[in-house]
Amino acid sequence: MKVGRKKNFHSLRHNIADAFRDAGYIDEEFNVLLGHTKKTTTGIYGTLSQGNLQQRIEMIEAVNYAGLH
Repeated sequence: MKVGRKKNFHSLRHNIADAFRDAGYIDEEFNVLLGHTKKTTTGIYGTLSQGNLQQRIEMIEAVNYAGLH
C-alpha cells in the first residue's frame, strides 16, 4: 500500500494503476477496469464497448501482483 497513507480501497486503486503502468499500459487502456470513465466530447459518441473480455483478462494477467506494495 502507499506509504504514509491510510489503507483503504483507493490505496488498492493507486497500486493497481501503478502496476498496469509498469506492465506497459496507458491510463486510457485500464481506466475502465478501475471503474473510471474519461469524460470527453468524443467519448459520448458511438456504442462500442471499452474492450472485450479477452483484452481485459490479458491486462489483468499482465500485472505483477507479487510486486505490489
